[in-house]
Amino acid sequence: MEDSEIFSEVLTSFQKRYPRRALCVEKDLDCENEYVSIDGQREFCITGYCLLYNLQRLCKCLEAELN
Repeated sequence: MEDSEIFSEVLTSFQKRYPRRALCVEKDLDCENEYVSIDGQREFCITGYCLLYNLQRLCKCLEAELN
């Protein structure tokens, strides 16, 4: 399984666990980059970054869910 597939599985799991947060991946057609969006706002680009870094940034964005 590739890093992008693992990230997609984690994101799908988080979408189910936190449905009110509107998590999704958007593809920018101009530059082929993919971005994680939360609540309709682009948070970070996942293209070209390692799995661990992308997971770290995703968890940081969802930190408020821990309270």
